[in-house]
Amino acid sequence: MLHAGIVGVGGGVVDRLRQIKRNSPERFVWLDIYPVKFGQRIKHKYCYDSTTYMMMIVKKLLQPFDEDGNKKPVELILPDDNDLIAQLSGRKYFLTDNSKIRIESKDAMKKRGSPSPDEADCVLLLCLPVKPGNKGRRGDRKVGEENQHGTGESSADKSEKHRPAVQSRNNNSHIKQRS
Repeated sequence: MLHAGIVGVGGGVVDRLRQIKRNSPERFVWLDIYPVKFGQRIKHKYCYDSTTYMMMIVKKLLQPFDEDGNKKPVELILPDDNDLIAQLSGRKYFLTDNSKIRIESKDAMKKRGSPSPDEADCVLLLCLPVKPGNKGRRGDRKVGEENQHGTGESSADKSEKHRPAVQSRNNNSHIKQRS
């Protein structure tokens, strides 16, 4: 399974991976490609866009307690890397007019002098839960009929569990792509 950003350099990576899989499908039968667009607007109770949603997933994986305040097992262990910690914790956030959380964009970060959070983006992609589904076009897995930002959820699949890239207990069936 592979998550890849589709904006900027990631778009070329996704296209090349699709080409490789298309040219040798029997050799790369194991390769599932999930294109993810950072910053794509989504329908979610609390999150404004896909980046905010992915940050929320990572936050939940790092929390030592569940929603009820009970201690939970470790779900994500990060390397002792100051750059990664700064990238994950240095992004500002704010509330939108409709009270949804929105994480600062890369452009806004660059304007205030912060470097691009490339390592943090890698962690976000690794922790993004997906639901294995129907084969999509061009040899990759379909992310979801309604949802193209990477959570793998479609309206028909709400009752099924996700296969996360990192072991997680999150159920993300409430996510739909905003039209």
